[in-house]
Amino acid sequence: MVLSRSHGDDGIHRVSAADTGAGSGRFAEVDALKGVGILLVVLIHSLRPSWDPGISGAELWLGSITRFAVPGFFAASGYLYATGQPIAGAVVGRRLLRLFVPYAVASLAAQAFFWVTSSPPKTGAVWSDLLLAASFGAYYFVLILALFIVCSPLLARMGSRSVAILLIPLLIAQWLMETGTVPSASFFWHLRNPFLWAGYFVLGWWVRLHHDAIVAAVARKRGQWIGVMLVAWLLLITTLAFSSGMALMVISSTAWLTIFVSVALVFVVSAGRDLPATVRPALGWLSDASYPLYLFHLFFLSLVAPAMGMGKGQFEAGKLLAVWASGVVGPIVLLWLGRRLLGSRSRLLFGA
Repeated sequence: MVLSRSHGDDGIHRVSAADTGAGSGRFAEVDALKGVGILLVVLIHSLRPSWDPGISGAELWLGSITRFAVPGFFAASGYLYATGQPIAGAVVGRRLLRLFVPYAVASLAAQAFFWVTSSPPKTGAVWSDLLLAASFGAYYFVLILALFIVCSPLLARMGSRSVAILLIPLLIAQWLMETGTVPSASFFWHLRNPFLWAGYFVLGWWVRLHHDAIVAAVARKRGQWIGVMLVAWLLLITTLAFSSGMALMVISSTAWLTIFVSVALVFVVSAGRDLPATVRPALGWLSDASYPLYLFHLFFLSLVAPAMGMGKGQFEAGKLLAVWASGVVGPIVLLWLGRRLLGSRSRLLFGA
């Protein structure tokens, strides 16, 4: 779902081997965040929603510990867009075009899908669904990323210290919203509040500005960093597993911290590495195809999930796996067909 180069906007984050410290010419950490992230996004939407009275405790826990997927995409976006050089209006325009054309195709397809199936649109008028990124609820990501793209020239004019200072109030605002200290009008607008997501984007931007120093520090003691992050992650997810009876503030703060530790764990495992040949092609392909997978996986989940009929309060791993597989395989087949039929135009229309 990240649509730019490190210094460009064609959707493939290719950089020099000198920049990455690897021979593949790609940011391994971005491929890892996007490749893992898109698989988890599909998993999150394969789970029953948290307000479903039939949801199991295991599903609630899985949903909580995988929440870093979308924040990881925003962090990767900031990481790739970050620059200390002015960003031309034409670059912003091309990035928005690459974002909006596949979104428009998917949204119009969603409206047709609602018309021919029993799946109702989540809001009323077609125009409001398109304007507010609501044909499918998860399309809020497009609206927020578009705002960050428009704001990126302003960030590019700020020095590293100013970006760091900006990050502090953004993270405080994010924590206040995550804990419900600052209540939202509705879940719909909660997801479309840019202050809920801006901290991840700006954090990714700041890390990229210090890329060489941070990656070098990670590479020197990678085993120790992985160990620290892994222990912290295990402690946090264990706390969430046994959070029944805890204060809501403690639970929500723990879930929020888990997001950052999860992203950090993926980063320290992959940053500056030339990934194994058995992993790199598949992960890179998933990374590049993450936007169309994001846009089209809900079509398949909407059809398969109701047919599975998970039992009330029961965690049925086989059924969950089947739903998740439909959300991964279906868009991949659709993308393959699009590339076969449309060739290079598939990137413009489908996002990859």
